[in-house]
Amino acid sequence: MNDRIEGLGFQRNISRRFAMPCFTGEKQRETEHLLQLMLGQAQLLADTFKEKMMSGVSLAEFVAVINEIRANSFEYSFVTNQISEPLGVAGSIMSWKSEVNSLLLVVDVGAGTSDFSLFRIKYNPDTGESVSREISGSTRAITEAGNHLDKLLTEYILHKGAVTYDDPLYLNIRGALSLEIRHYKEALFRDHSLYVTLFGGETVVEVELEEFLQLESVQSFGNALRSCMLEILETIDPTWLRTAPFGGMGVALTGGGAELPMVQDLARDTLQVQGIELRLKQTASFPAWLEEEHHHLKDDYSRVAVSLGGAREQYIMSSGTSYTTGERYATVTLDGYYTKGN
Repeated sequence: MNDRIEGLGFQRNISRRFAMPCFTGEKQRETEHLLQLMLGQAQLLADTFKEKMMSGVSLAEFVAVINEIRANSFEYSFVTNQISEPLGVAGSIMSWKSEVNSLLLVVDVGAGTSDFSLFRIKYNPDTGESVSREISGSTRAITEAGNHLDKLLTEYILHKGAVTYDDPLYLNIRGALSLEIRHYKEALFRDHSLYVTLFGGETVVEVELEEFLQLESVQSFGNALRSCMLEILETIDPTWLRTAPFGGMGVALTGGGAELPMVQDLARDTLQVQGIELRLKQTASFPAWLEEEHHHLKDDYSRVAVSLGGAREQYIMSSGTSYTTGERYATVTLDGYYTKGN
């Protein structure tokens, strides 16, 4: 990235934001500090070994540099503010060209966490006025995510293959399986069936998607996602639901797990919450503005939505006030987010 932007006349180590799961309290502060530090250290390592990277770096030299970096309290001024993962998704959906007026639930199902956040977004391109609020109390992060489903599929394959701890090749079989489990999961949900040859080549396990989805542990995974969604809607101020445009709520599904059937189910049908009927509508799997300007990103959008939204010149940023892209400023107090841009 630095090489590319330097060629365009920008300074190397341009300021950057980083994405955060929706943690709260002390865990949020600790994680933010750690990610900021690690991103800076990673860039320093990349710059140090830039010329040697393709030819190979000895482990001893690499560890020595890591230890030296960690022993010093370097300042990484190019690592600026954090942006929550749902906030990045919301920013990637907005075109900043057409009018927006919606209640939007972002569900980002990543590898380690599934992050939820509810937004009330209004944008008028004619006046430049923009108010984008993250609704108070709507942010959640749960550990039922892609890695969790990978583990469930791993255990299921081992069980069907009758592989136990007593097997002399147990560690080899499990290790080889873990390296490929994400590919196996994607193939299973895509093709609805899967054949897995375990390490050693003597055992072939057949997995049927319908059978896997009926497992109690997999059902619990889907229930955890829906419970988190309902908990948000049942505990926020009901005014947000009563004033939802056209009585509906958009649901944006992103992350590596966006195409999973239990995730897709979150954006279907109608909900009754706090005595209010709320129609659900899944947002476009690929925003129209990206289709027009960067159609080559279509297959990868769900995985890079957070980065796209967080890196745009106009983005939704945490604040206690509302900022407009025009000349007027709204002085109302919000416990949410505002839009920053030209």
